[in-house]
Amino acid sequence: MADEQKTNPQQTQRQAPQPASSRGSKRGGKSGQPKIGGTAVQGAKSMQPKPSPASVKDPNQQQMLSYNRDMRRRMENLGTGPAGPDERMEKMRNKRNKRIERRKQRLDERKQQALKAVPKSSVRLNLKNFLFPITVVAVLLLLIVLFIILRLTHVVG
Repeated sequence: MADEQKTNPQQTQRQAPQPASSRGSKRGGKSGQPKIGGTAVQGAKSMQPKPSPASVKDPNQQQMLSYNRDMRRRMENLGTGPAGPDERMEKMRNKRNKRIERRKQRLDERKQQALKAVPKSSVRLNLKNFLFPITVVAVLLLLIVLFIILRLTHVVG
């Protein structure tokens, strides 16, 4: 048993890491296709370098044009580019409408919460419940007026 627990130094040796060249650094898994470049076919038009305009031969000017293109794309993505005034007005109108809609929703939610917080009363003022007190008051007033008239005519009293 003691012999089984002892390990052989040859078994505990670790294998040396393989050099990067033997791993196939740019090759993909099974197909052997390169990882870079996506699914584009070699020699496709999209893979060709962008031809520079024939009229511009100055490299500084070409760099400025490229920079301008990039900035224009960024500004369009951010929505701050030289868009037409109609588009800007439409965006502002949409923003305002969304803001108003959110405000209405918040107010409705607050109303709903307020209605939940207030205890509901069992007395409701519908026509039936409203007419009874009015008729009682009207009959009392009629009796009072009748008593005053009878008192003035000396029938009572």
